[in-house]
Amino acid sequence: MQHHEEVRRTVADWAAHFAPEDLLHTQRNAELLTDYCINILGVVTAGSLSQAYNALRDKLDLVPPPPAVKPKTAEQLAQEEILRQHADYMRSIAPQQSFETPETLEDFSKSQVRLFDLFDYPLKERFGDLSGEFEGRNARDTRKR
Repeated sequence: MQHHEEVRRTVADWAAHFAPEDLLHTQRNAELLTDYCINILGVVTAGSLSQAYNALRDKLDLVPPPPAVKPKTAEQLAQEEILRQHADYMRSIAPQQSFETPETLEDFSKSQVRLFDLFDYPLKERFGDLSGEFEGRNARDTRKR
């Protein structure tokens, strides 16, 4: 036969580590579970307490299950979709940030790498400053070939 302190320690350990989450920790539940273990199974262990829980589930005080979520109707889903599309449309026609302000254009031109800066050899020394030549060529009409 088990000592009273051993039963108490076993029940406390089971309640802290192995008890199901929906079991309320009440005196009534403790008495029902330990009485079942002692009277039916003959010993109080973590396994026997789990067996007692499964057998006495209908009699134990448990946390009530959350209310069932009602599924949405087709009309509700359609209305949500219409609202989502409308909000998306309103965001698309809202004023947008301009990136063509003089400050950003200056920053952009400063950050651009010139063609002759990409080469390892001193292209500038061999051919002179070609940046004007490239800029002028872009301005010409290239349709005549």
